[in-house]
Amino acid sequence: QGERTAIVVNLQVDPVGTRQDDPEFNLLGLGGQVSILLDKQSRLPLQVRGRAPRIGETSISLVAADPRPPAREQLP
Repeated sequence: QGERTAIVVNLQVDPVGTRQDDPEFNLLGLGGQVSILLDKQSRLPLQVRGRAPRIGETSISLVAADPRPPAREQLP
């Protein structure tokens, strides 16, 4: 909660070639240009924005996260 500084990564979602079995290529249900907002400090994805079929412009927001330190590798 509160304000965060975010890094915005814009992606253009386009299929390479053609697939007859999947004519509506998408990323997380979003097509066209997709924006991912990452927390500048933790790099957690805060929000994903884009256009969803039959819905239009929409966003998916992170509600909660339990940040844990990276697992340390065990030496043999």
